[in-house]
Amino acid sequence: MSAIITDKPRVELFRDLVREGEQRAQQPLDETVESYLVFTLIEHLRDPAIDTQPMALALLDGLDQVGSVRGQHLRAVGDRCLLIAGFYPALAERRLVTPQYYAALGRHAYEELAAAMRASLADLYQSLSGAFDALVRVLAECRMQPARAYRPVLVPVPAQRLWAARTRCH
Repeated sequence: MSAIITDKPRVELFRDLVREGEQRAQQPLDETVESYLVFTLIEHLRDPAIDTQPMALALLDGLDQVGSVRGQHLRAVGDRCLLIAGFYPALAERRLVTPQYYAALGRHAYEELAAAMRASLADLYQSLSGAFDALVRVLAECRMQPARAYRPVLVPVPAQRLWAARTRCH
């Protein structure tokens, strides 16, 4: 694979990718929600847990926690479900569920997080919950036709990891 040299920092590359996805999906996002999506993509760029733990169990585990641990678990579930529903729908299908299943789990995780947070953060997670379907559409557009400059950055989940996850679930 040849490397693409760019002067843009990673944040700008992902912001451009998300904005292109918004345009193709004809789904403009609020600036705060757009920024959250950009940083979620960056944070989970090489997230090994995205295809290892069943998200329903992770959600239940998060709901059993208290304090900041609860918040961390619920945020991770919401973020990972968002990425699976919009960016890795084939992973959902390999697990014999639909991307909408992950969207429902992620939306619920954000709703629970909003209920447990201080006012400013509660507003953010309530916005994410409400915009979940729009975020999924934007990610789907990012996945469907990523700009050539982003291809080395957006690495799909390797087939071996998907197969290993599938065999663990059965």
